[in-house]
Amino acid sequence: MASVRKTANCIGVSGDFSIVHDFFGYAAVPKTLSLLSQVRLVKGKHIAINVIRVGLELFSFNDERILDLGVQTAREIFAPAALGIGRVEHYGISLDDADGHEDIDSDCEATALTDAWTVPNHAIDVFIVRVYTPSGIGISPTDGPCDKDAKGPTGVIIAIDETRNFNGMDLTGKTLAHEVSHYLGLDDSNDDDSNLMSASTNGVAITTSQGKTIRCHCFVDQGC
Repeated sequence: MASVRKTANCIGVSGDFSIVHDFFGYAAVPKTLSLLSQVRLVKGKHIAINVIRVGLELFSFNDERILDLGVQTAREIFAPAALGIGRVEHYGISLDDADGHEDIDSDCEATALTDAWTVPNHAIDVFIVRVYTPSGIGISPTDGPCDKDAKGPTGVIIAIDETRNFNGMDLTGKTLAHEVSHYLGLDDSNDDDSNLMSASTNGVAITTSQGKTIRCHCFVDQGC
């Protein structure tokens, strides 16, 4: 437990804490979890994310389970590339404050959302909306800034996918990993359907070159 506590302190979790709720950042256990694997990943290069629900009142407990599973799926996708997801913090924007941004109709509106809202910490802002009309999935700048006051989009936006999976693939998790990888510097790629950055629903592979790129972004912490 001493090693877990030391690692938790490294990612900003201190005092008496819950392994599931605080160390992993989940409302419930989305699937079988490996504490040892998570500790090992956070001891290497890792990122932190802020999960920001837009239109908080619209999110059900089932939605929370979908989001938890999505984060765990993203962790598993990034693991072979030696990149962990460490601290996961949770935030919400009320319907009144969201002012209609819970449903995104254009890329311009997506940028407006990230301009209006941010979390002042060293973590990638991930906005969860109900609908993302332009692509039906989400958006992220490629090689996004670590200065959240920079001009242009400064976060990731994805629509929660209530179908949960397609042909066995957790779509929310795949989308989260894909869009975060854009933020960390990766472009789309259609050369290999098995690759995370392809248009394939089931592609989750990350090449050695792609792994080197995402581990060098300014939002990546060096390890605990």
